Amino acid sequence: MHSAHAAEIGVMAAMVAAKGVTGALDVLEGPVGMGMAMSGSADWTKATAGLSETYNIEAITFKNHGCCGHTFAAIDGLLALMTSAQITAHEVAKIDIATYGPAVSVTDRPDP
Repeated sequence: MHSAHAAEIGVMAAMVAAKGVTGALDVLEGPVGMGMAMSGSADWTKATAGLSETYNIEAITFKNHGCCGHTFAAIDGLLALMTSAQITAHEVAKIDIATYGPAVSVTDRPDP
């Protein structure tokens, strides 16, 4: 949902730009820009460190399942077990998973 909203805003910005609409050149770093609105003392040297050297898009991965990434290993393990043991999901009564704190805080839902 969030990426779709970002795409919508990008398309809208392109459409209004094509009609000649412009915006402030200092919308990020200006005295009333996003940096000041979010922190009051934005340090742009940190934000721009490594600019044109490091591209985070190279570290992006695919979302393999339609759920929180903290659950992917458990899902992949179950799918592998189902294949190797030739069982169906209906034959699995219970699954206990050991994980780390942040994963538990967002995925501890024993009765979905």
